[in-house]
Amino acid sequence: MLTAPDPLRFAFNKCWLILTCFTLSCNTIVTAQTCIKTTPYSEAFSGTGGGWFPPTSVFNQGSINSCWERDSGFTWIKAPSVTGGSNSLTGPSGDHTSGGNGYLSSDNFVYAFNDIEAKLITPMISLANDTAPELSFWYHMYGSEIDMLSIDVRKNGVANWTPMDSILGNSGGFVSQSSPWHKFVIPLNGYVDDTVQFRFIAQRQISAQFNGGNCRASLDDLSITEWDGSCRVPLDLRIKSKGVANAVVEWRTLNPQSTYEVQYAQGNGVPSSGPTSITSGTTFNYSGLAANSTYTLRVRAICAPGDTSDWSSHITIQTDCGVFEAPWEEDFEGSSWGAVNNWTVQGTLDPCFLDSASVIHYWKVCSGPYNSDSGPNTDHTPSGSGKYMAINHRTSSSVSAFKPMLSTPWISLDSLTTPELSFWLHA
Repeated sequence: MLTAPDPLRFAFNKCWLILTCFTLSCNTIVTAQTCIKTTPYSEAFSGTGGGWFPPTSVFNQGSINSCWERDSGFTWIKAPSVTGGSNSLTGPSGDHTSGGNGYLSSDNFVYAFNDIEAKLITPMISLANDTAPELSFWYHMYGSEIDMLSIDVRKNGVANWTPMDSILGNSGGFVSQSSPWHKFVIPLNGYVDDTVQFRFIAQRQISAQFNGGNCRASLDDLSITEWDGSCRVPLDLRIKSKGVANAVVEWRTLNPQSTYEVQYAQGNGVPSSGPTSITSGTTFNYSGLAANSTYTLRVRAICAPGDTSDWSSHITIQTDCGVFEAPWEEDFEGSSWGAVNNWTVQGTLDPCFLDSASVIHYWKVCSGPYNSDSGPNTDHTPSGSGKYMAINHRTSSSVSAFKPMLSTPWISLDSLTTPELSFWLHA
């Protein structure tokens, strides 16, 4: 039997090692190439065919498309969140397009601990065939602990990120889960012919009340397309200041115009049938409002006679309550108090009352008994809708040292000579 001499055996082994290394390198290059996208590019985060899977418990984070990257801990997940149903104080009620679960949210998981940033990175995207590319996406930022959503960019082969823009926790834009999604656009003129990657960073605050849980900044319908030259929609509409009888609203724009049209109406919902005003600049003083009342407002740009942008998403304005005159009473029966027959949901509190609570320990708007061992069967005067306020602990397995507080509005006693406070208690 012939045996190859050692030098030959060594040469064969060396060749095999080189071939193996070469094959691995080729596979790596092929994988990277499949994650370089071309324009127009879009991602709706819908369905599971693209690799977007929601978490199945608080101990896992689901999965995302293999060409995208994210942090662990406080991170971005495919909706729905396993905690979303029990926390009505943050996140949207559904996605931007259909109201379903086709969106991403930064979510507070078991492993989030004290992380304050959640990073999400897109695939590489080639802008080789563009002349006026732009990044656009829809965002929802309802939640008291959402601090900021920032957007960075970097070119292929560059390690460092370049800040592009940021969106602060929106005042007025997001007052509930059903608030409309808002659109944001960033021109990419400085990156024509480059291959780029984008990073979204959701930043949160961690308060003693909610321990970082009200942090679900959300993202939907991202795209990189060519700007068609149309009149641009105003961006980032928000309340600059407000009082008992007025509110000052401001917005941003990518192509400043001399005039804008503002539409507004009292109540909730899109103010599509409300009156309009023409204003110059990017602020508007909405005056003549009633105290403790709700209004909505939207704006569009006037680029030329007969050439206007689409309307922006609307924001909601809740005017301040002012001071109530005694004698004054509150029986919690009005429409501003919303009771939910689910003891894990707080319900809706009248906006003139201030609530200081935690996610698991809070004042709840009630209608009916909790159980046979705790609380009343109904309210003190059951002739109405039977609503009353009670302190609730959401789960028996969780302990909260936070003491819930419920504060009334300001009440003037000037008309009384011997004022007194009275209330009914069930303990």
